[in-house]
Amino acid sequence: VIGGAGGVAQHQGRLAGRPQGGLAGHVSFGPGILKMGAAPELSVGTDIDVVVHRGILDVQGARLVADKTDIAYRGRIRLAGRPQGQLRLEGKVDLAVLERHVFRSGLGFAGAARWNGQLSIDGSRLRIEGHVDGTAGAVLGAAIPRFAGWLSYDGTSGLVMRDLDVEALGGSGRL
Repeated sequence: VIGGAGGVAQHQGRLAGRPQGGLAGHVSFGPGILKMGAAPELSVGTDIDVVVHRGILDVQGARLVADKTDIAYRGRIRLAGRPQGQLRLEGKVDLAVLERHVFRSGLGFAGAARWNGQLSIDGSRLRIEGHVDGTAGAVLGAAIPRFAGWLSYDGTSGLVMRDLDVEALGGSGRL
């Protein structure tokens, strides 16, 4: 659920007609509230350069900003019928923020990280997956000075991790 005071995030923008059809322009939303299920609310904002044409939302460039998070994204979403599409995501994330507001794995993830992945949309189902690389991390309270790996989360299968490289407890390894 995304919203702000009265259920709608602050927004502004301008879309104009294009000679080839559709609309193009820039829109901004936020600050507003992102709420994933029973997780605590997270204040977010986004700026989007977009083209809308024939039922396709083409995000040509955008940024999502939240607590210790700054993600650039782009991609396409088909709006007609069942919304479907993919957005490419790249930027900095804070794993403690994601743990608290999205993953809720109970593993106490923490750390400053770079994310390179995608968000897939299929109707009301969302799936986020990609590569994470970071420092100053922690899991279950154990310090992890450096970490890298692949993460996937879809809200039903839980958080899936693979190819996890870590430095911890005076050594390093791959899980």
